[in-house]
Parts: sequence; C-alpha cells; structure tokens
Amino acid sequence: MAGLERDKGPSGSPGRFRIRGIPRLLLATLVIALLAVPSSSRSAVPVKTAVFNFSARNLEASGYGTTVTNTLLVHLKNRGEFSVLDRKELESFLAMNDLRQDEHLDNVALIGNRLGLNIIVTGSVERNGTILTIRCNVVQVEQKKPILDVRLTAFGDEGLARELNSLGDMIAGAVTDLGREREDAFSLRAPVNIRKKSGNMKIQLSWENPPGAAAIAGWEVFRGTSPEGPFARIAQVNRSEFWDQAVERNRTYHYKVRSFSSRGGYSEFSAVVAAESAPTPNPPVILRADSRVRSVQLVLLPSPARGDDPFRFKGYRLYRAGEEGPFRELKNIPVPDARPGMDAVEAGKVIAVDSAIRDGERYYYRATAYNEKELESDYSRALIGSALPRVQDVRAEGERIREIPLSWRAVPSPFIRGYHVYRSESPGGNFAVILSIPTTEAGTDSRVSVVDAKGLGDRKTYYYRVTAYEEGGAETTPSETASAVTRGRPPTPRDFRAEVGRVKRIPLAWQPSALDDVLGYRIYRSVRKEGPFESLRVISGRQSDGYVDDGGALGDGTAYFYRITAYNRVDAESEPSEVVTAATKARPKPPAGFRGETEGGKAVLRWQANAEPDIARYDIFERSYFGLEKIAAATGTFHSLGDMTKGKSRVFCLRAVDRSGLESEASPEITVTAP
Repeated sequence: MAGLERDKGPSGSPGRFRIRGIPRLLLATLVIALLAVPSSSRSAVPVKTAVFNFSARNLEASGYGTTVTNTLLVHLKNRGEFSVLDRKELESFLAMNDLRQDEHLDNVALIGNRLGLNIIVTGSVERNGTILTIRCNVVQVEQKKPILDVRLTAFGDEGLARELNSLGDMIAGAVTDLGREREDAFSLRAPVNIRKKSGNMKIQLSWENPPGAAAIAGWEVFRGTSPEGPFARIAQVNRSEFWDQAVERNRTYHYKVRSFSSRGGYSEFSAVVAAESAPTPNPPVILRADSRVRSVQLVLLPSPARGDDPFRFKGYRLYRAGEEGPFRELKNIPVPDARPGMDAVEAGKVIAVDSAIRDGERYYYRATAYNEKELESDYSRALIGSALPRVQDVRAEGERIREIPLSWRAVPSPFIRGYHVYRSESPGGNFAVILSIPTTEAGTDSRVSVVDAKGLGDRKTYYYRVTAYEEGGAETTPSETASAVTRGRPPTPRDFRAEVGRVKRIPLAWQPSALDDVLGYRIYRSVRKEGPFESLRVISGRQSDGYVDDGGALGDGTAYFYRITAYNRVDAESEPSEVVTAATKARPKPPAGFRGETEGGKAVLRWQANAEPDIARYDIFERSYFGLEKIAAATGTFHSLGDMTKGKSRVFCLRAVDRSGLESEASPEITVTAP
C-alpha cells in the first residue's frame, strides 16, 4: 500500500521520510502538480510568506508535522505569486530574538511584522490510526487576521499527499482573494436587485450595490428592444436610479446596468429587466402622515380625477426613502374589495402603517396606484413622516426623604395614552414598572411630574427610565437613564448628656438638630449599659433640647443608661447616640451609734452624726402596740424624752432625713428601761 515511512538514521536515530509504494510515474505526477501554477493566479508583486512548523497533536503524529511543512514549502516556493522565507533564515531569526513558532495570533503577527512578511502559514497534524487530520491557519500579518482557517482529513499516507496538494491551492486562492479586496478598481461586481416601475410615457429603474461593493463612481444604463439586444447606452448616472422618459406608449423595453470605478474599470452587466410604457392609474394623495410609537400611520386617498387607464384598479404601493434617497418599495396594499370596472376613485380612503422603525426616525413617503396589469401610476407628492420620539429630558431630584420627584418632557401626540416609569437599583439592572401615569393625570403642561415614594430606602441610589405608550400598549424605547439619591437618615443628636445626683429624677439634655426635616427625638432607657433599651419618651419638636426622667419609677442611688435618636416625617430614625449614664441621689445611711439611757427619770437618746453633708434632721420612732410611731425629731445627735415610769421599758429607733426629704433605713432598735 502506498504511504509514508521513516528511514532509519545512524544508531537507530529518527531519519527522514520517504514515500513508499508509490510508482515513480505517480510520484513524478505529484511533483509536477505541486509545481504547476496557473498563470491567471500570478501576482505582479510576490506575497512575502513564511511557513511555521506544523505541530504534532499526539505521539502518533510525530514526524508528520515536518512532512506537511516541507511539502507546503515546496508547493508555495514554486508558485510565482509567493516569495517564501527560507526555513533556516526563519529559525535563525527566531533563535536570535528568543521567539518561537506557534499558532498564537499575537505571536504570529509580531514575527511577521518584524520580518516584513505579508502572510504566515501555521497549523498542526493529528493521527488516529490511519486517519490524519490537518489544521491549517493562514494569517494576514498587516491586518492581524486569519484569511484561511481550514481542517482537512486524509485517509492513509496516499490520501495525505492529495490533501496537501489541495491545501496548497487553498492557500493560493485565499491570497488571491486578499489581493482582489485591495484592488477594488478591477473587481467591481454587477448591480443587483434591479427594479422597474412602468408608467405612462416613462419608466423608472432602481438598483442596489452588491454586498461589500466599494470605489463605485457611477453607473451606466443600457436599453434594448429585446432581451438579446442589441443594447445602447442611454444614460450615465451617479445615483442608483434612473427615469427613462424617452419611451413610446404601449411598448416594452429591456434594460441592464453596470457600474464603473474612478480608475476606469467596469463591472459585469446586471440581469436584464423588462418594462412597459402604458396608460396607468392617476397617482393617489397621501393626506397625512401621523407619528405613532415606533411607526408612521399614513392616510391615502385616491386621486379625485378619473384617468384614461382602461384596466381595473387593484391597489396601492407605498414607497419610502431616507434623506439621501432613493425611494424603495415598502409595502403592497391591495384593495380587498376591488371588482371589475372599479377605479381608484371608488376605493376610498386607505390607512397604511410603516411599523418597526426607530423612535424619532424620519422618512419621506410616496405612493402609487396600480392596476390589474401591475402597471403603476406616477409617484404621489412626497410627504415627510416620523415616528414619535422617545421620552426626553427625564429628571430625578435627589436628597428627599424616601421619595424622588421625577419629571420629563411630554410627548406631544394625541395618540399617547400615558407613560410607564421603570426603576432599578443599578444602572444595568432589571428595570421594572413602578408607575403608570395616564395622560389624563399628567396635566396639560409641557412637562409631566410624578413622585416615586414606593418602598425607597435611605441614602440609596435609584435609576429611572420612562416610556410613552399608546392605545394597544405599544411603547417607545426607554428614555435615557436618570438617577437620584434619597436623603439619608437624620443625623444623630449631638452633645447628649445626663445630670447625676437628683432625687428620683434624671435631667437629660442635647443640642437641637439644625436639619429642617427632623420632627423630634426618641429617648431610650436601660438599667444596663449593654441594654436592652426600651423607649422612654417621644419628644416632638426639632428645637426641643431637654427632658427630665421623673416618672416615679426611678430608684434611689440607682444608675440608669440612656441614648437618643432623631426622627423625621417618615419616622426614619437616626443612628442612636452614645450611651450616657447618671445615678439618682442615694438615701442617707442609717444613723450609727444609737444608744439610750435614763437620766433624772427621763430617757436620753444619743447617736453619731451621719457623714452626709445635707442631713436635715433625725426622726425618732417608738414601738407601740400599733407598730413604730414617730414621736420626735432632732437636728443634733441627742434627744431627751419625757418621764419614764419606774420599772417600765421603751423601744426606740432612729432615721436620718436629708434636705431632699430622703429618709435612711431605720437604725437598729434599742430598749431603754427605767430602774
């Protein structure tokens, strides 16, 4: 079987490949095919080319990369349109510049630019059994883009030889196409989509350039009386349309068109089209063009004058053009109840809609009437129509409390039924409808205003878009995005403080907020610094600056902890202040050293003075059948009571009272007995 096999080198080292099993005559034929170059594909300026080593994608493909590389080098070197860089020169350059051969586009372009090459061929080989897969990529260095990316499959070594021959031709073809793109003057293609409109004593032609056409300076129009010709040039134009008015009625003409470049080159001729000059209906009237949402609604009326067209009226054709023209057929509007003998005058008003155009896009419109023979009238007078613009000048006002006022310029149209307001929390996020404003609620001003107060947070950015909608629900494209930031929560009250040492009351004070939207303050209290804090009091009024906690539930000598917030009209509270603490005034300590004795038949009581500086008096109590009863008060540290009955005992205790009226606990009771 024919194929490739490796010669063994010295000491068993890998050698070179040789083709085995192929008759010498077949081998000679392959070489001749590789060297053969069609003269039509030669270029005046050789393409500077390099072939990178084809890599082996698996172990089975070892050595095939070299075979493919060498075969392509032979093929390209022997074609006149290529100037191939010698392999040794390439490898020497890469070694000196620490570069490598691979398929990465950036690396290929870098090497190609430094070597002044036009194209570089890269690729790889993979072998699975007898199947060989070749991947080849040809890169145009200057534009840094592939001009050929191909994958070939060969079955066996004999198939590989055939595929490499085909690959060489593919590379040459890609380079030839590249050259044609550069030399546009010599590659003009014929005009396409030739359209004709037959009329009364005139015929209109229009056409389009083929995709990718460039460097066209104009067109030549040729006319004949039969499809086979002869044809004579009747016009040279610089627009892609032509009116032939030198025609006879009821006669058929044949036309073809070709383009020419500024360098003098000509394209092939277009296809031949036939057109007839004959009596046609009178042109209709476009009564008006109404702007609608992403569309234009046109009202057509038939010509009020009856013409000499002997054929039955069939319908209208609507044409459209941009600023530069030409007019192109937009739609065919057949009249559904057309009947024999009916003309355009009887057809009445027709409404046509040019839909799916962009917001605010403007076009010129013309219409024609046509009969059962498909013969068209002249164009109607042109009328300008445009789609409604999208909503403009959307404004969003920030720094408001959980609301954002919005406004936009109203769309001036009787067809608009209202506006949809869309909101998102990110500029590129999902916008959802939050408000729909009918025009009946939008007012008659030139601007529409509305307030968004739906679930807004504090110090948060919101993004808005607005659309206008008409009956049926059609919407304009969303407006430009407007955004605003809501106001944050009120600032925390400053200089919050508490006064210590008051009897069953703690005065609190703070600096009033300067922010107008603050409506008041909330005070919170706890018996522990870490909380929990419970609401103590709501203080209304921004100017309020103090509060006394004297609810009667405060203990004596007890510490309490407070913090304060400010709130606004939507009841949004500030961050709480730092915790402040204060203790109520403590009760005096029970008097110490309380003792009693009898002197001169009287009970004399003595005690030590309390350490508190504001002791006002000491209350003396005697225990009776009914309990302790206050029997006297003293400001000093002793007190003498009335006569004692001999042999009788009396029980006393003592309390200290300060100037605030706080009483101490009772001292221990003492008993005084008369001897």
